[in-house]
Amino acid sequence: MDDHVISVCLQLLNDPQDRERAKRFLDSPRWHVRMHAAAALGRMGEPGDRGLLEPLLSDSVWWVRYRTAQALLALPGAGQQALLQIKERLADAYGRDIIDHVLSEHRLGIKA
Repeated sequence: MDDHVISVCLQLLNDPQDRERAKRFLDSPRWHVRMHAAAALGRMGEPGDRGLLEPLLSDSVWWVRYRTAQALLALPGAGQQALLQIKERLADAYGRDIIDHVLSEHRLGIKA
């Protein structure tokens, strides 16, 4: 299936029953598919999905890191404190920076 079609489908997913479908694309070779898979998990994920998303904070593409940090913040039971704890464990400087960026937006009330 065309990766552009997959990206569009991931953007439309909202039913928690589709979580497994989204998870399959977190390691896609195409960055836009990884980005939309992370965002989909942010919309319909569970607290246990944190471990699947965290590695994407070290992705080489800024947009993937950005949507992943937003997704982690949106997961049930997560929040600013949980994201700060992830930041403390993260060795990747770009991942730490994107967490700061997303938390700053969150404090300012900016919604993406």
